[in-house]
Order: sequence, then structure tokens, then C-alpha cells
Amino acid sequence: MSHRLLMASLLLVLTVVTGALAKEVRISDRVFLVRDRSGAPLEFQMIVNAGCADEGEGQCRGLAHYLEHLVLVGRNPEHTSSAFRFFPDATTNGWTSQIATVYWHRMPQREEGPRADLEKIFNFYAARLRTFSIPEDEAARERNVVLQEHDWRLGSDATIRFFRKLDRALMPDHPLGQWTIGTRDTIKALTLEEARTFHRRWYKRSNVWFVVTGDVEPALLKEISERALKDADPGAVPPRPSLVPPPVTPRRELLLEYDPQAKRRLAAYEKLVRIEEKDKLVTLAQVGVLAQLLASQLPGSLNEAVAEQAKLTITKPVIALRRIAPETYKLTLAADVLEATDPDGRKLLAALGAYVQNLTAAQFSDQSVERIRKRLLNERKTADNIPEQVFRRLLNWLSQGHAPEDIDRLPARIAAVQTSDLVPLLSALAGPGTVVEGILAPKTGE
Repeated sequence: MSHRLLMASLLLVLTVVTGALAKEVRISDRVFLVRDRSGAPLEFQMIVNAGCADEGEGQCRGLAHYLEHLVLVGRNPEHTSSAFRFFPDATTNGWTSQIATVYWHRMPQREEGPRADLEKIFNFYAARLRTFSIPEDEAARERNVVLQEHDWRLGSDATIRFFRKLDRALMPDHPLGQWTIGTRDTIKALTLEEARTFHRRWYKRSNVWFVVTGDVEPALLKEISERALKDADPGAVPPRPSLVPPPVTPRRELLLEYDPQAKRRLAAYEKLVRIEEKDKLVTLAQVGVLAQLLASQLPGSLNEAVAEQAKLTITKPVIALRRIAPETYKLTLAADVLEATDPDGRKLLAALGAYVQNLTAAQFSDQSVERIRKRLLNERKTADNIPEQVFRRLLNWLSQGHAPEDIDRLPARIAAVQTSDLVPLLSALAGPGTVVEGILAPKTGE
């Protein structure tokens, strides 16, 4: 075999091997593609890095969520139909968090290919970035739809209501402690002009991401997206209120909630702490390993402490450690109460608090940390071969406000995490912070 033929064969093998790896491709400064198999449906998402915590004046009034509705049902001179009618055979929806607003569409695979759908959807959202049009009566009707959604969410689940109160007590004077959709009173007071002002402030090309997955050629996506977005306002956005950390003051608050809709007795513990971030990505990797370690069933975990040893619950506890603002993290622990041995749930609640107060690196072995580290890396490696998972991972990363280039640097940071790296994190969790704990009981009163 000649040298040239050998090199061609090796290149073919390399192409086949790497072709199986689902990888995000940056098409332009704000557009990404995750290439999927032939025949896969086309999915599109536009992420706006602004949510209810960016509404200003320290309040989540539900304005960002209201605007999400108006963008989807409103019209432009270019488009006389709402998104739901403009894409009649697509699955269309949106969601709003405290820090992001996301619009998504899923179209079936077309025999003629994705060009027509891509042109349609990019032109649609390019127009939405410029402006949106909706009559006052339709805006008022949509406000009532949001109000109905609020009542349904709040009235359908006692646990949601309970955690909403915990978050508000944890951060009473900060929008990150408030509910994205707002309250009945704030929703009723929302105006179309306020929505337009929020739109002008945040809906700029420099503050949005477009992520596409499907059987799409990168060159085609580049051509269509650049043509559609060439006139979109690239201007800078103002400082984001959601990036201002909430105060962390040493205090403790107890909530006892009796709800007739509660189906079980639940104990929950939330703590707000500061964790120094000399390198944000390194800290995220360390926090990711620690969160998995605490939530595992390994020695030193919460499950071992309250389920296996204290036997205060028979279900695996829920534990989450999440970055909510620069150098600000929220720890959440929750577990069902075993009422046979702990009728009012106070033993379990005390055990949750004691677990946090006594956290130390000594309770976790190097072998456990290595096991978690390998698990995370193996999960990442497996996901790298599944386009849908790569797509969801990228969406989650961007909607949290992280830099896109860091998503591929994260595995190396995870691989470097050692037990000693967890010491300052555990010290922060066990040290002073804002604590709110509570018990949700399925009774009307006691």
C-alpha cells in the first residue's frame, strides 16, 4: 500500500470514529449546531440570558415570563400569525427561569431537507429580536393566561408551595428568592409597555444563543443564520441584576407548614453560603464532584447518615448544591419523614442540620472521591456519543450564563479534583450562612 493510500485509509478511519462523536459546532458567534443522524427531527432553541431576576428593582414580578408569552403569541409585520400557527406541525413552547428565557421548537424530518424550516424559524426570531407586535386586548388576554398558569402551578402541588416559601425566607429581599412567574397581584399589574421595555433592554444579538440539532449541514446553517441575523441589534446589554449576589447573613429560620394537599410529611433544609471562586470553572468542577458525593450512597453521604444509620427515612434523600450567583451557592436537603419513629419530623430535620454542620473532608475517602470523579467523566463520555444529550447539556450550560468555550474544558477540571480540593468547600458549607429549615405536614393544623 502506498504512503498516500495509507494516509487516505487512516483519514477515513478517523472520520468514521470521530463521526460517531456527537459534538457541538460553533457556527458563528451566537449559533451552535449539534449534528444528528439522518432522519432525525429538527430542534431549535433560542436562549435569552435574562430572566425574572433581571426585571430590576429587586423584584420578580413575572415580567420576563409574560414577555415569553407575548413573543410566542404576538405578531410582526413580517409574520401575521403567532408562533403556534406559524409552525403548525411543530412542537412549540417556552420557559423562563430567574436568569434565562428560552424558546424551543421541534419539527418533523422533511423529505426535502431542513432548509425551508431553518429559513422560516431564523427569520421569525430575527424579527422577534427587532420587535414584536400584539394588540392591547390580546396582551390583556395573555396576561389572564399567565394568571391561570400561576393558579394552576400554585394550587396543584403542596411541595412547590412549600419550597417557594423556603426560598423566599432564605432570600427575602432578593429576586433569586422569588418565584419566576410572580404573584397574582404582580401579574395583574403587568403592562404591555413594561414588556416592551424589557424586550428592548435584553433581546439583543449579544445576549442570545441559538442552538440547533438535526441532520443539518454546518454550511447550510451558517448561510441561513447569518443572513437572517445580519440586521439584529448587536448592542451591549446593561449590567444584569441577577449577577448581584444576595446577602449571606448568619441566621436561622424555621417554617412549619400544614397543607391539606400534602401527601406526606417532608423535612427540608436550605443553606446559603459564600464559596471563593479564584477560577470559576475549577470551582464548578469541584462543586460538581462534591454534590455527587453528598448525594451518593457512599460512606459519608447524606443517605448513609439519615437513612442507613439513623433510620429516619426509608427513601433516598434529595440533595442539591447549586451556584445561584457569583461566589454564592445554595445547598438543599430534603427527605420524607418516617413517622413511625419520628412522628413530627423534628428528629429528621435536626439530623439534616447536624449533617451539614459536621461536614468535613475526613468523612470521605480518596477512593470515594475517585469513584465519583470517574463516574462523572464516564457519564460525560457516554453522553458525548448521544446527540440529544450533547444538545441538552449545551442548552443547560448556556442558559446558566456560562461561557460556551468552558463546556469542553470542564472534564479536564473534573479529572483534576482531589479530596484536598473539597476542604474549603466543606468548610464553607459547615460554616456560617443563612439557614432556613422546615417541615411540610399533610394536616390542616396541630
